[in-house]
Amino acid sequence: MTKSGALLLRSVTVAFGLFLISTLSGCSFGPLALEGSHPRYNDAVKRVAEEELLLNLVRMRYNETLNMLDVASIAAQYELNGSVAAQPFLAAAGSNATSLVRSFARVLPGANLSGANRPTITMTPVNSPQAVERFFKPITAEGLAFFTATSWPVSTTFRLWVEYINHVPNAVTASGPTREFVPEFRDFRRLVDLLQVIQDRTDARLIKVDKITELSDPIPASSLTAAAVVEAAKNSYKYIKKDEDHWVLVKSDSKLRMKINPRALHSPEILEMCRILRLRPGLLEYDLTDDPSEPFEAPAPLTEEDAKIVVTPRSTIQVMQYMSHGVVVPPEHLACGVARATIGPDGNVFDWREVTGDLFVVRYARQRHCPKEAHVAVKYRDCWFYIDDRDLASKQTFSLMMQLIRLDVSHPLTSEGGAQQAPLLTLPVGR
Repeated sequence: MTKSGALLLRSVTVAFGLFLISTLSGCSFGPLALEGSHPRYNDAVKRVAEEELLLNLVRMRYNETLNMLDVASIAAQYELNGSVAAQPFLAAAGSNATSLVRSFARVLPGANLSGANRPTITMTPVNSPQAVERFFKPITAEGLAFFTATSWPVSTTFRLWVEYINHVPNAVTASGPTREFVPEFRDFRRLVDLLQVIQDRTDARLIKVDKITELSDPIPASSLTAAAVVEAAKNSYKYIKKDEDHWVLVKSDSKLRMKINPRALHSPEILEMCRILRLRPGLLEYDLTDDPSEPFEAPAPLTEEDAKIVVTPRSTIQVMQYMSHGVVVPPEHLACGVARATIGPDGNVFDWREVTGDLFVVRYARQRHCPKEAHVAVKYRDCWFYIDDRDLASKQTFSLMMQLIRLDVSHPLTSEGGAQQAPLLTLPVGR
């Protein structure tokens, strides 16, 4: 190689090295890879979770089996390879093609840059006995109070998660597959409207009250042993100090109470609430419980004992069944029997939007492409079922349900206290 050729080769190598470095620095690898990929993975997981929930609600309206697949983890691997080279361009010594190659005066530069993104997506079918049990377990009265305390509208949470309040039914048959007859719901609907006005005016609040019950006579401090304290704790009891020389075994219970603002004690809304729930009016507080001692409404007049609000809560699967009745079904699907129609007292098909209309509605459209106004949509039985992006009430209810589904699905431990079972499906996305 001539001296000029060597200098040229060195210059080209340096130039392409600088080019490669600048190119690498501009690519989305290293910290920039997280910035570029995290929002997109977040959006993708959100979208598929919403579509899965909507699809299951539509399936339930058609009395079909729901199925859920939780995205347990995403492991994204990034790889970047780069190289630069200078290839000598050989020239013949003379015009004779058979002569030997003597020297070269030129080089051909070359650079190669390649990258790879190999995400591994782990998905877990939600079909373990523990998950099924959580889906079928009703929410507690404390759970309802928690929703109220977090400023979710009481009209939304109670219509979704309450089956009865003091024997006032909330479309009870809607907690299961669609039935042929119209359930009772209007008194409950009026009740939750009143409760919403009362909540908005802060005329009543649900509070948690701790009640301590003594279970033993005073025990001398010298007689109390560590073993006795441990045994009491196993049974959810504890010892508290009675006086300087004695302790007593106690049980602590939590009770929920609805406290009425004194200035609203005789407001029309409070009085009408008491009438519907058969409560004694004029009281400043009412106990709230989810343990009904009497399953049927007593025809007797109000007594001093009528100061209790008893709620019968729903489970997650019952709430999903209730929401599925907000799916508007094409008339031809009702006519051919693939979806069950509910017949009203007038003999016509009942429109379930009378029950769920201002709470949750899923519309349908027969067209090739997804409706432009869809917040979330799924293709099912040659129709697009979707939640309208302008329907704020449906979007709010759907968002609340998404959060509760996540709490049920992502429970970290089994009922035995061990680690959650390993995922059953892992998909490595190839090159």
